[in-house]
Amino acid sequence: MDYDTIIIGGGITGVGVMHDLASRGITRTLLLEKSTLAFGTSSRSTKLIHGGIRYLEHLNQWPLVYAALQERNLFLSQYPQLVKPISIALLNIPGGRHPALLQCGLWLYDILSGGSVLPASHRIPSSQMNQTIPYLKNKSDGPYSGFMYYDGQTQDDVMVQIIAKSAEKLGASYQENTEVTKITPYQSGYEVTFKDHKGTQTIRSHTIVNSTGPWNNWNLKRWNISPKISVILNPGSHLVYESEAISMDEKALAGVLIQQKDGRVLFFLPWYGKWILGTTESKLESTEDLDDILKSREAPLEDIQYLKKSIEPYIDLDDRHLLGNYWGVRTLPYEGKNISRISREMVLDETLPGFYSIYGGKYSTYRRMSAKVGARITLKLGKGSLSKTHCPEMWWIP
Repeated sequence: MDYDTIIIGGGITGVGVMHDLASRGITRTLLLEKSTLAFGTSSRSTKLIHGGIRYLEHLNQWPLVYAALQERNLFLSQYPQLVKPISIALLNIPGGRHPALLQCGLWLYDILSGGSVLPASHRIPSSQMNQTIPYLKNKSDGPYSGFMYYDGQTQDDVMVQIIAKSAEKLGASYQENTEVTKITPYQSGYEVTFKDHKGTQTIRSHTIVNSTGPWNNWNLKRWNISPKISVILNPGSHLVYESEAISMDEKALAGVLIQQKDGRVLFFLPWYGKWILGTTESKLESTEDLDDILKSREAPLEDIQYLKKSIEPYIDLDDRHLLGNYWGVRTLPYEGKNISRISREMVLDETLPGFYSIYGGKYSTYRRMSAKVGARITLKLGKGSLSKTHCPEMWWIP
């Protein structure tokens, strides 16, 4: 066999698995990406490394929140070049969740954070809200009140690039602009046929990891492999505003989390000299033209209108300051539940012997997800050591 593992898909999960395997000493690993690293959902997130406060409303997601918060703490303390702190005000909204419920949720969020390097959450009296978040509109019935809490923020595409470089420094390899066209069983592994700038080539590997996100089942069908896991494709849209959209002291910048009457939440966050507003939650109905749909970075018009309408009562935003928009598609294992109730836990499916497909998961927990995949592959191959991606010597950070 040419390789121990071939990984298909260069998003956060794909490069995470490559890095994990390389840290275990399994360096005969090759990642193949159809476009460029982080082209898809992994560069179209809300740019947060966080536990996800709203997931606390569902008991089955508490372990995921805990895991994500531990990962946030690891990156904030050991890799501050990749993840930086951000303060976020959670507003009390008439008709929204009760303030006592919000305070209880934030208390639990702090508890699950453990020994966090971030401050604990605290209440913001209405008398201090205008000073704390001066860009909020004044309500006719008085100023807002709320709570301040803290999370982590990253440049998602840059993080993917650094993880890939770290894996490469450890001996793994990756290739962009390479489309896998065929996968067939071969002896105790698989033959993988792909097209790149050199033409069509075929290589062999003991194991395969399908980490193509929204394209997972679409690709399996192209390779004449029957998917076992049903999925729902969940688009999330964002608007990007220039810094001038909000006039205030940059040192005092804080984001806002706003509850919507439909149960969703919106983030309005400062991000490297810009502002990001998002995200939406809907269902992508058609998957027949998935490749063409996902190549477009333009958010659907209805999502843009929803975001503008939802933020209008709270913040004055002028379209003159709107730089653009983007959208990414989450892939969620589907069990007939409401989208907001679907767990964000990863599902690892052994689609064929030694052929693993990854569904779901959170950007913030990519390293733990990758470790689970790496452990399965290590067991399958009968070689390799423990994951060491938590060790600074396993990283290349410029």
